[in-house]
Amino acid sequence: MPESRLAPFREGVEANWHNELKPDLDAALILGGDGTVHRYLKQLHEWQIPFLHVPIGSGNDFASSLGIKNPKAALEAWTRFVTKRDNASSIDLGTVHCSPATVHFFCNVAYFGIDSDVTRRANLLSPFWRANGGYILSLFPALLHYKAPRVTLTADGKAIDKQVFIAVAANGTRYGRGLKIAPHADMSDGQLDLCLVRDLPRLKVATLFPSAYFGQHLRVKEVEYSRFKTLRVESETPLDVYGDGEPVCQTPVEIGVVPGGLRVIKPVP
Repeated sequence: MPESRLAPFREGVEANWHNELKPDLDAALILGGDGTVHRYLKQLHEWQIPFLHVPIGSGNDFASSLGIKNPKAALEAWTRFVTKRDNASSIDLGTVHCSPATVHFFCNVAYFGIDSDVTRRANLLSPFWRANGGYILSLFPALLHYKAPRVTLTADGKAIDKQVFIAVAANGTRYGRGLKIAPHADMSDGQLDLCLVRDLPRLKVATLFPSAYFGQHLRVKEVEYSRFKTLRVESETPLDVYGDGEPVCQTPVEIGVVPGGLRVIKPVP
């Protein structure tokens, strides 16, 4: 691509990234996992730089939600972009307002509940184990200690109060390295999908998580599924909120969406 300005970013070499990402770039390649993309969402959004996520990280659910299953698929999408420039499009961008003056972005999911504790534990594992069953390995010790908190959720002005085991605000369909937590999510509909799991017997978890890999957990009676544009989350004690597998802040927060807030390069169906 002569005359073009490109910036490649690779997981684990972040020292020079902020110097490389500039508003006049034609495109960016991001090599890594969801957390790698997450770190640069503010600049990517503000400057509307089209970027390609090359999934070589410990968690690649964002790329998977875009239809980029592996680096080979990413290369094919990049080749198409270089030659035809017809596969860059806009998708929605999630927001977490930790205070009126502090906002964080997420490209794939934001969540709180036992999944936050599981992610915290998984992030302590080595890269090999994080990429090979780290979420499930971290689930079982989390189950021993977790108590579902009571939260107040106000979605588009409608408030509910309940004990929540899992709560995921999803832009993409997957999280936890493959769990199809929001099977109906559409990254271009201007909304986020909300998957809530009410408190449930621990033994039932054994059936919930395997079914979630195929998006079949919506059949479980304790699972509630809806869509929203703004979600206010309040709790008696502060709860950790994660975005794209990275710690963001604690409740209370307001989760929202910026329609068309990101430009991505992806495969052509």
